[in-house]
Amino acid sequence: MTDRAELAGLDAVAQADLRRRGEAGPSELVEAAIERAAAVDGTINSIVYPRSERAVEQAATIPVDGPPLAGVPMVVKDWKCLQAGERWSWSMRVLDELELLAESSTELARRYESAGLVSIGRTNLPELAFGPPTTEPDAHGPCRNPWATGYSVGGSSGGSAAAVAAGIVPVANASDGGGSLRIPAACCGLLGLKVSSGRIPNAPHADGRNIKVEGTLVTSVRDLALTLDLTSPPLAGAVGSPPIPAGGFVDTLARSVDGARRRIVVRTTPPLAMSRGHDTSCLDDEHIAAVHHVARVLEAAGHAVEEGDGPAGLDERLGTPNLYAAERAALRATIEERLGRPLQRDDVEPRTWAMFELAANATGPQALAELGNEQRWSAAVRRWWTEPTDVLLTPTLGRSTPAIGELKETAEEPFAGAVAGFPMAWFTYPFNLTGQPALSVPAGLDRNGVPIGVQLIGAWGREDVLLGLAAEIERAAPWPTRAPMDGGRSSGQTSEPGATMGRRT
Repeated sequence: MTDRAELAGLDAVAQADLRRRGEAGPSELVEAAIERAAAVDGTINSIVYPRSERAVEQAATIPVDGPPLAGVPMVVKDWKCLQAGERWSWSMRVLDELELLAESSTELARRYESAGLVSIGRTNLPELAFGPPTTEPDAHGPCRNPWATGYSVGGSSGGSAAAVAAGIVPVANASDGGGSLRIPAACCGLLGLKVSSGRIPNAPHADGRNIKVEGTLVTSVRDLALTLDLTSPPLAGAVGSPPIPAGGFVDTLARSVDGARRRIVVRTTPPLAMSRGHDTSCLDDEHIAAVHHVARVLEAAGHAVEEGDGPAGLDERLGTPNLYAAERAALRATIEERLGRPLQRDDVEPRTWAMFELAANATGPQALAELGNEQRWSAAVRRWWTEPTDVLLTPTLGRSTPAIGELKETAEEPFAGAVAGFPMAWFTYPFNLTGQPALSVPAGLDRNGVPIGVQLIGAWGREDVLLGLAAEIERAAPWPTRAPMDGGRSSGQTSEPGATMGRRT
């Protein structure tokens, strides 16, 4: 039997290997995660709806020779990945008070369960997954960074990221509509992959713009490849699903993709399409240095690395306020249908109400015009990837991770926090619009002891290329598998970019 305390530092594949060898059963793996949550979640506040008893019961029914990840514990973001019979509220106080239970599971939730993963709870996120990229909802309180508890975990998948970084679970469900998976990955020292549009089925939900995707947060490339294999087979009749590599992502990774020498273009200036009119000096030297550090690692591995701007479209003006507002209006209608009454100002946080008020003025013709402009812009950006081996390397964040409370809005200035936090999404949001895969990889700590991430962007459907590059980085400059909360650094500690790479804790 394995010491349960040691399980916190193991990735999902390692935990599954212990089960296969008979050294730790499914129940033991799940109970260890629940014990770890009891020990550390009072500090970080990552899990808002625990399901400890049901998780233990579920684990007891899983055979040792079960699915690939049988008994491996996980957490699920309290957003669109609903689980039958499980509580959800989208971090809205008014929905939390109703104690709603999901009537059925989404396709992705069913795939997690079929893979053998056992959810021990649903995680914290900002109200309606909206606002500045941090996780501090009024409904549940702030989620704190396991690396430095005075700082944010990012958002909107912040609770999921914190649970993995703290060693509670090795796998967490997350989602990304503008960087909300990659940003928490960067803030918490994890791998966060925004998959290609159409890669992971989101049924029964539909996204007319096709920019919002589901995914997982993990600590190792092999976990990322395996969870991608288990969650990404297309649904029958699906349109626009990218092809899966022959043999799957795990097999492709084992063969080191195809041994090709990649052309990697390094860009550290914020895309003007996102940052026009903003002061870009918030992108500090630490994040730029982290990009160059990873660039040197890849160059040493034999890839052709060069400085450049990447797609010209990244610097062309793009504005979609009416399109975004129309989506908020649709979400409001969904919530009011569930409530059985109109929403009132006091039902939601100030920024949510302010956006709903703006959404009331959006018109269909305006939104459709902006959708057409967005599609043309996205096509222009994607054309830069004329060869599938091309990769763009950027910072993940356009500014440092904020302190807890730094981006919290007020009734008088409901959008102040969102505006101050938007630089965090400068490099991530463009690739939700284009539908391309983008992967945040850990690249050291900043002066506050908070992790830094760098982003790899590939051609549509070429997650295999990004996984291969991440595996080379992992071998040459490995990152810690979890925050050393028990070792004194969680209060914050200065470190140069890249300083944590090259060792594991």
